[in-house]
Amino acid sequence: MTLSEATELLAYLSRFDNRRPSAAAAEAWSRALADVPLDADTKAAVDAFYGSIPLGGEGYQADRSRWMQPHHLRYHRQQIRKARADLAPPYTGVGGDVRQELVAARQHAAAAASGRLPPAPALPLPGDRPRFETTTRGAALVRAAARVPSRRPELKAPCPYCRATAGAPCRNRRGPLGTIHDVRLRAAQDLADGRTPPSADQLAAEQEQRRAASAAALTTRKDPA
Repeated sequence: MTLSEATELLAYLSRFDNRRPSAAAAEAWSRALADVPLDADTKAAVDAFYGSIPLGGEGYQADRSRWMQPHHLRYHRQQIRKARADLAPPYTGVGGDVRQELVAARQHAAAAASGRLPPAPALPLPGDRPRFETTTRGAALVRAAARVPSRRPELKAPCPYCRATAGAPCRNRRGPLGTIHDVRLRAAQDLADGRTPPSADQLAAEQEQRRAASAAALTTRKDPA
């Protein structure tokens, strides 16, 4: 926030609390909010602060104690942007290296918080049978990502364990997971190195061979003759 923006902000605040803006106050606010611009979200944070009920209720002496400080503005602005970002579509990757993914993820988060992304469509019910649906944001994003093919490099290979297709998240009996099976990570590395990753049937055959070898080894130990 520049000095001129801080001066304009203090003038806007004075409409609510009758404070007397000064050059010293504008300089202090400009330093405290150096990374916060004077935009619609900033003024909406002021409106939210003075339009909300004080935490202390009627005994808080709201008329004399409601005095917005820079940390109040920062908090309410973050809440406004977080609520907007929660409604945006999930980030599904760009298919680049780690640095490119981090840059793209930050750009996606900033666009979602500022309202430049359209809200995510409502999640459809999974079939006609009624089932419990959690309302936590993390599970909602996982379910949404299950319908959007991801370009993350570790999801380019199908999962030999849960048989998830390329671009889809790993699954269990309850639905999509937020983690990736280890065998899929190895399959993605094989694919990146030009090797053919093992299929689900090959993985099952290898596991059966290991079980048979373990059973044979236990039998040999019990009966050395």
